[in-house]
Amino acid sequence: ALTNADEANLAVTMAAALLRPEVPVVARTVSPEIAERMRAFGEPAVINPFDRFGDHLRIALRSPASFRLIEWLTGEPGTELPPRREPPRGRWVICGYGRFGRQIVADLRSEGLEVTIIEPGIPAVDDPSIIVGYGVEPAVLERARLGEAAGFVAATYMRGVDWTREALAALLKALRADLIALLAPV
Repeated sequence: ALTNADEANLAVTMAAALLRPEVPVVARTVSPEIAERMRAFGEPAVINPFDRFGDHLRIALRSPASFRLIEWLTGEPGTELPPRREPPRGRWVICGYGRFGRQIVADLRSEGLEVTIIEPGIPAVDDPSIIVGYGVEPAVLERARLGEAAGFVAATYMRGVDWTREALAALLKALRADLIALLAPV
């Protein structure tokens, strides 16, 4: 059950558990609530791509050599060992503070890194590191001090609309080609 639709993956997990309980199930979800409901139907291996992304980012920051090995071992057969890269140290800018953005912010802060968040809506939490605005607006990126940032994560995604992430990636490349920029998994 590995579609991008959590409810569909839940339905497949439930059906498999009811029809063929002996069959191992691997299911994808970004929702902790859906994951809990999946686990009510047996023992599926539940994968949250946001958690995986955050785990890999933390490994890359904490142990670049280990991350390099993971990339190599999980790559296509015959893949060359990736070049050694030192992780960026310093403040990160996160554009989008939804489920994925919150996970990445928590992961970066757990590594002791400073984070500036750009969020278009008024956030439900009182956090002085949040700048209200759109990440594709130059004035907002200036307020976020993008020029001083070590890394940037485009954690924004609207179902069926990839242009926001793509627009951010193009804008960042034009403004700071040296910046480590990561796009949210979809």
